[in-house]
This record gives sequence, structure tokens and C-alpha cells, in this order.
Amino acid sequence: MYDEVRRPLISLVVPVFNADKYLDFMLSGFEKQSIESVEYIFVDDGSTDDSWLILSAFKEKHPATTLVKQENKGAYAARNAGMAIANGKYISFPDADDLVDPEMFSKLCSFCEENELDVATANSLILDEDGSQQVMYPSVDFTLGSGSEWYEKCLERRSGGFWHCICPSVYRLSWLKENGFAFHEGFNGFDVPWTASILMRAEQFGFYDENLYFYYRRQGSLSLAKSNKQKVRTVDSLLVSTNMLLNLRADVAEKFSDSRFFDLLLIKRRQKLFHSLRDVDNEDDKKECARKIIESKFFDKIYPLCLSGKEKIKHIFVYAFVLILSR
Repeated sequence: MYDEVRRPLISLVVPVFNADKYLDFMLSGFEKQSIESVEYIFVDDGSTDDSWLILSAFKEKHPATTLVKQENKGAYAARNAGMAIANGKYISFPDADDLVDPEMFSKLCSFCEENELDVATANSLILDEDGSQQVMYPSVDFTLGSGSEWYEKCLERRSGGFWHCICPSVYRLSWLKENGFAFHEGFNGFDVPWTASILMRAEQFGFYDENLYFYYRRQGSLSLAKSNKQKVRTVDSLLVSTNMLLNLRADVAEKFSDSRFFDLLLIKRRQKLFHSLRDVDNEDDKKECARKIIESKFFDKIYPLCLSGKEKIKHIFVYAFVLILSR
């Protein structure tokens, strides 16, 4: 039987960067958790607001809390730092500006224990500032199986679309470490390759179809007014992360009974990369980004995934556009 005295059942690792507007809201959800065997790890990623003061006050009330302060390296580096010191049998990575149901971790940990799962994902609600909401994973007929089976069902349901969200999941920490999982630091937007890699390698996966996580999609978090430097980083991130997905596909394609929906996901990312490149303001930067894309052989890897004549023509058009920009 699991020894809760010697080791917490779950570690909650939260990256925090200038989140003082939302922390009290998120921490209120933590304080209502019905699970008792929990370790809180907050990694302050170079905040310049009152986040550290709020976290320190939380630690005074909850001794099973570890606070880490580091220079600003990004959320992925913060999660890696938290995972390195986590002691729980399970681990989860909620965001500092979201909310969790009081029963979330109790239900997911019990779900994992009863079924010997490597990963369990809860359904979630996506909430917008205008009051609208949507279910993250609607109408997917799945409870237990492999992660690849679940992933394929979701991709098929949304025609190659999928919420690659890290936060609503609980992972068995020893399984993450045995498989060498770590977050890719230095860029943004690597939720997709992380989630895809997790699902393609999880043989014992469970989906808990109850809305236990509440993801708030705020205007301020969408970075609508990006600088040219940020736009260049977006292109770089998309290129690196999509090439990671292409490598993953080559490694685990046999796990899909029909890979066309994953291929459609990759084609959609080609379009996203194309539009992100067009958004770069500085012409020299745009040329350099285009050169990187061409040199990476990105288009050579995507072309075999284009099955229809129409899609092949579109691919050639995009390739020609980027090739011209690179010169």
C-alpha cells in the first residue's frame, strides 16, 4: 500500500511569472483540494510584481510548500526546475492563472492508482473573458487504453485538431524520468510536442471525463501586440517544435491505425509557420527566418504527407514563397 507518510502522493509544480493578479484565485482552488498528501512547488521565474509575497504567505499556511526563485528563463525551464526536486508519486503542472476543481487531484490520483496508469487527463472547460466557454474534449468515447489510441480518436474527432494542453493531466513521476521526459527550454509553444510525445509513449493512459480544470483564455496572455523580436521567436519555435513532431511521427507512426489525422495536424502547422513568417516586420529578419526554414528541409518532410492534388499544389506554392523570401 502507498506510504503517504514518507512521500506525498502528488507534487503540484506551478511556474509563476508576474501573476499577482491571478494567484489568489488559483491558490484558493489549491486550498480547497480534498487530497491531503500533496506537495506544492512554486517556481518564481523572475517575477517583478508581488507574486513572491503572495506565495510566501501561502507557504506560511501550508508547510508542504517549496518556493524556488530563478532568473527569467520561461515556463518550461520553471517546470523542469520543479520536476527536478519533486517528491510525489505523481506530478501535475497547473498554470498560475487557472483554476482547479477541489476534487481534481483526489479523483485523478485515485483513477491512476486503481488502473495503474502512467498518465491521466481530466476534461476541462476553456473560459473566455466574454463569458463564453467550451469543453476541451467533447464527445470522445474513451476511458482506458493507450495514449496513442486516445490521441488518434481526438485527432479524428476534430480533423487533425487537438488541445495539446499540459495542465489538466497527472503523470507518474517515475515514468516521466524513466522515459527521459523534460520540457524544451528556450522557446515558447512547446506544449504540442510534449503532449504528443507523452501520448504516443503512454501505454497505460486514462481519460477522466469530468470538467476538473478551468483554463482561462485571457487577452493579456495571447500576446496580441508582439514585437518583431517576438515574431521571429515564434517562427523559430514553430520550426523547431514541428520538426520535433516530424521526428516523433517517424519513430511511432506504426502506433496509429490511420496516421492521416496526425499528418493533417502537421500540415496545419506548416500553414501556421507560413503565416507567422509573413508577420515578421523586419525584412532582413524575415529573410533569415525563411533561410532557416529552407535549410531545415522542412518542406521535403511535409510534402509526402500531402495526399490530395490540391494540398500538394498549396504546399508547392508555400514552398516557393518561402524560397523567394530566403534569397
